[in-house]
Amino acid sequence: MNLKIRNIKEILSKYNIGVIKNKTLIYDGWNTSYKILTTNGTYILKILNFQNKKGILMELDILQRLKNKIPTVFPLKAKNNRKFIYYRNKIIIILPFLKGKPVLRGERLSSQNLEQFGRYYGIIHTESNLKKIPSKNAYRQVQKVLSNLKKYPHEYRKIASAIKLLRVHGFHQANYPRGLIHADLHTENILVSKECIVAILDFEEAHVDYFIYDLGIAILDTCWKNGAISQSRVKSFLKGYESVRKLSLLEKKHLNDAIIFAGLYTLHWLIKKNGPKNNKNLEHYVVKRFLSLMNSRN
Repeated sequence: MNLKIRNIKEILSKYNIGVIKNKTLIYDGWNTSYKILTTNGTYILKILNFQNKKGILMELDILQRLKNKIPTVFPLKAKNNRKFIYYRNKIIIILPFLKGKPVLRGERLSSQNLEQFGRYYGIIHTESNLKKIPSKNAYRQVQKVLSNLKKYPHEYRKIASAIKLLRVHGFHQANYPRGLIHADLHTENILVSKECIVAILDFEEAHVDYFIYDLGIAILDTCWKNGAISQSRVKSFLKGYESVRKLSLLEKKHLNDAIIFAGLYTLHWLIKKNGPKNNKNLEHYVVKRFLSLMNSRN
């Protein structure tokens, strides 16, 4: 949704945060975000393009459970005392602006940030209050979407070899520890300022599942260096993570499989968003890394 100044004025009429002065589009993808300057200050106006009421209420509930445990940011209340509004059939939230920048590529995280990132991952995974949080099986979701791609571009053939590899290793059958996972904690969903992570964002995909799925996503995103997974960066990430939660022997055994699965998971998400024939699916940096890992095995 492309917002004009008049549209933002209509939205802000439902809040007590002043009058719009200017706006800047800062992200337009799964969600759409504007940085807005008002007479009261600077804020982020976020359009949830795909999330419904049930989803935003669950996300807000999860954020409340993690409050004071990890750095997060809560939506501001509107005049109706709710933390979201509807505008043109889309859910809108307004967030306070934090002085931090998203790290759009995980390899840019410093070792200090990486260790801190791992620790916050561990804190999320040790959340004990799982009441009413939906339970899912990411592997089954991925398998369902990707099993229908045989008739599409030949680039997708790497998928078959990746799934076969995971099956040979028994990745899909192992009974790993499970609990709350973020499921989308790429580094574009964290804000960093002065060598410190100031916010972890976007819990809309969070659910109860195997921790190892989250770990694979984190490592493929943050531990890539010079065209391969950097073991020194993996060590920094896991140092932070295991300061909170120790990996099980089974998780250690299948950690490399989880990295492969992370590529499949990202690709399945892009296919759901863009459709199977969209070339953008194969241009995503995480998918490119996954394909590079698979090519290196041939």
